[in-house]
Amino acid sequence: HVAEAKNVDFFIRLDSRLPQSVLSDAKRLQQVLKNLLSNAFKFTHQGHVTLTIEPVKTGWDPQNEGLNRAGDVIAFSVADTGIGISSDKQQIIFEAFQQADGSTSRKYGGTGLGLAISRELSRLLGGELRLVSAPRAGSTFTLYLPQIYMPQRFSRKGVAVAPPSVAAIRGEASPSAGEPLAREADSGSRHDISVPQPALSTLVNEVGDDRDSLTLGAPVLLIVENDLSFARFLLDLAREKGFKGIVTSMGVSALALASEYKPSAVTLDIFLPDVDGCRVLDRLKHDPQTRHIPVSVISTDESRERALNSGAFSFLSKPIQSKEMIDALIDQVTEFTQRPERQLLVVTADAERRNWLVEYLAADDVHVTAARDYDAAAALLAGNSIDCLVVDAEALHDGDADSTG
Repeated sequence: HVAEAKNVDFFIRLDSRLPQSVLSDAKRLQQVLKNLLSNAFKFTHQGHVTLTIEPVKTGWDPQNEGLNRAGDVIAFSVADTGIGISSDKQQIIFEAFQQADGSTSRKYGGTGLGLAISRELSRLLGGELRLVSAPRAGSTFTLYLPQIYMPQRFSRKGVAVAPPSVAAIRGEASPSAGEPLAREADSGSRHDISVPQPALSTLVNEVGDDRDSLTLGAPVLLIVENDLSFARFLLDLAREKGFKGIVTSMGVSALALASEYKPSAVTLDIFLPDVDGCRVLDRLKHDPQTRHIPVSVISTDESRERALNSGAFSFLSKPIQSKEMIDALIDQVTEFTQRPERQLLVVTADAERRNWLVEYLAADDVHVTAARDYDAAAALLAGNSIDCLVVDAEALHDGDADSTG
């Protein structure tokens, strides 16, 4: 036991007012608590570490609408009597690979990656992570979570969905909650347009698509296309390939439809009447509920670099030369979406960073492989089908600082 090995007392305090259960992602919650406890023991020489779990009414950021609407909030606090952190250093420790100062890293080891990941995980769980600390006075990290957190995975006509009291607790990352969506005009000016939460019944079915006949498990292609004649062409080809299709010519509607229907894939035109398509792509890729969806951009060639840099799965240049080009695109998307498991490769020379990344990026449908240098990565890439590559360029640039991993 870590506490015994360090001769530090460890207490667990459970408030008597706690509910019987908390509905959340158990794996991610365990990851955050494990990291907070690990840090507490690492930086505590004497005294104690205490884990307190209790229902609370305040303590989180007043601007956090997700927690404000949650009704019941549970606080998981890890308090220690360790070295503490000065106020001017409390923000940077949540940044990847940062610690309060260099001497801390040299004395205690580690890369400072865990807190950055923990803060991100807390957001994915619909909550937030806060810190109270002072030098030589210990630290208290508190994870605030809604008692019930059910991110909406799909909502289709004829399919039961979470009741409103639960659905309203979805995370704050949804792009259709009234946040501004920036559109950049050719002149370089920037206009903020609000993205309301439109009722799906108010969105016009412009080409007679399949939104009213969706069934559970059917693959769905969301077609976001300014040219409705071309949109009908895409819809017909998608149906031939076994997809149901939903069509819109508007970027704001695309975000609402993606949030509601969770399509299997998206085709996206960059030049839309209301919103720059790359802004739509950016929103989709920054929303935890839609960022896994492959988005294939079909637009004029000058948009290629912007689209791919913004996270597009693939790019097809207009004008389309043949039906076979679209067939090949849909086949590529189909093959990708039907894989039972995604393959992710992490490349970093630092063993601790490597272990953290493998642990926190792994999921039921994501298999993570790690390599310590470019040569090892090249060998893995040559012999395996890799869907995503994560490269820690800083650690690799430092050379073979770690020769044991």
